[in-house]
Amino acid sequence: MEKYLETPWFGVSTPVQQLRIKTVVKAIYQHLTRADFTKQPLSLAGGTTGICIFWAQATLYLNQSTQTIMTTYLGDIFNRLADSQFTPGLYSGLCGIGWLTDYLQINSPQEDNNNEIDQLLQSLLNQNEIWQGEYELVNGLIGIGVYALARNTLGQGNALLTQVLNQLNKLSVTSEHGIHWVTATDNVNQQQHNLGLAHGVPGVVAFLTGVLNKRPELKATITPLLTAACQWLKSQVRDDLPVGLYPSNSASNQICRIGWCYGDLSNALTLLRAGKILGQRELVEFALKVATNSVNRDKSTFGIRDTAICHGSAGLVLIYQRLHQLTGNIQFSQEAQYWLEHVLTQAEKDLETLSGLHAFDGKASNYHQDLSLLEGISGVGLALIAADSDISPDWDEILLLS
Repeated sequence: MEKYLETPWFGVSTPVQQLRIKTVVKAIYQHLTRADFTKQPLSLAGGTTGICIFWAQATLYLNQSTQTIMTTYLGDIFNRLADSQFTPGLYSGLCGIGWLTDYLQINSPQEDNNNEIDQLLQSLLNQNEIWQGEYELVNGLIGIGVYALARNTLGQGNALLTQVLNQLNKLSVTSEHGIHWVTATDNVNQQQHNLGLAHGVPGVVAFLTGVLNKRPELKATITPLLTAACQWLKSQVRDDLPVGLYPSNSASNQICRIGWCYGDLSNALTLLRAGKILGQRELVEFALKVATNSVNRDKSTFGIRDTAICHGSAGLVLIYQRLHQLTGNIQFSQEAQYWLEHVLTQAEKDLETLSGLHAFDGKASNYHQDLSLLEGISGVGLALIAADSDISPDWDEILLLS
């Protein structure tokens, strides 16, 4: 929970929706218990590491012990980890597994299993004067930063966090509109300015907001960078798009979907959180205008094809709840309830197979079963639990929503 938001978490589901949510979460629980987890990848976004977050939250929500399942899952993760080669990233690499062990409080100051990960990442960041990989959240520099920031709960990660911040400074580009970061493209002569939370500048803004919130002693360092990044992101709003305010990147003229990964809604929440922690009323008002614009937008233009957190209705439930929590604006709770209804209706098509929660594959243009956090049923379950309880979805820091 943000320090500037002292009110406790509360779900926004209606009384009619609450019983249905419990039924669907139980169905997801049963479905996952039957799944062969050894065939799942280990990743935080797409595999067993992320599913473990569902087990942790389901324990609290269903008042049902998942210790045996969790122990089995974790055993498989650590066994396979020893025999595998991993990238450093948060969503599909070592940072994700390390983040989970801290989140589940497996580590302690006396026995910290993540020290080796810390040392490996510090060595990696020291290999080059300037970071050679992507700066983004999913498998880039910001993802390492999210892991490092979470390490501070054990008093660890300070050196790693400092390295990440230094590299972000080195990669930043100053322009007349503020500060931004460039996404690599196949054309070395063409720069791309990504405007999505998952892969672009909004991710940097959200990450720096989190740093300022959890590490207020870094205020003198973070505030100028965060302020300038917000100014640049504000300047990217367009008035020439058929629908919406933000395209997926600064060179695009196409309608952008509304989701967690891209679009007006996640950018609005990002700027709102930044404006509140910076104490900038004008930025807060701007963010609310962007968020309200999404409320008034024709929902057929949202591009919602499934219930996933990434680009489906479960992600909208989470984001609108966060907006409501920060503002108390009933419009946002009503939007969360609207998209919650979409999730429930899809799930109730077949509670045995949960075929209504299958993920949409845009490239193949078909639907498939997915158990994962980012695009599958464990993520849907987590969003439902957040909508129907006082259990804070603190895990959504990996989505940069808190």
